[in-house]
Amino acid sequence: MKNFKKWAVFILALAGMFIFVKPAFANQFNFSVKAILPDNQASKASYFDLLMNPNQTQTLTVELSNSTDKSVTVEQGLASATTNLNGVVEYSPNSIKPDSSLKYNMKDYVKLDEEIVLEPKSTKTVKVTVKMPSSAFKGYMAGGLTYKEKQSSKKNNRHKRNQYPK
Repeated sequence: MKNFKKWAVFILALAGMFIFVKPAFANQFNFSVKAILPDNQASKASYFDLLMNPNQTQTLTVELSNSTDKSVTVEQGLASATTNLNGVVEYSPNSIKPDSSLKYNMKDYVKLDEEIVLEPKSTKTVKVTVKMPSSAFKGYMAGGLTYKEKQSSKKNNRHKRNQYPK
């Protein structure tokens, strides 16, 4: 009788795990982003890490894919790299005013479209133009491209989970 009770409790607990489980979805984004890396890529990173000369202009390619059955409008953003209060580098757009020591602001050297419309079940390549400053400098110019789904004014503030820093 003791063994029967143990097995009954075990089976009920196991059944409860399957009855009360909520489904989980791995992808909450309505689009995906992929950097198409050029020949002058400096490292094997999956993001742009370029070696460029002074005054050089280069067109970068980013591939956006929409696997849903609805159109998706994607907002493309750009930001110079910053550090947060913990000293961690961040590449997302923010309201931090550039420091007076910032000699080359990324926004002055990169041109991009602000919005891209992705039709249902489609892939689109987006061009980003980079023009290096006219004089050579030591160090790096670091920043990030950000892609987020444009939300209509009717929707709530869920847009923070629908963005890709790049």
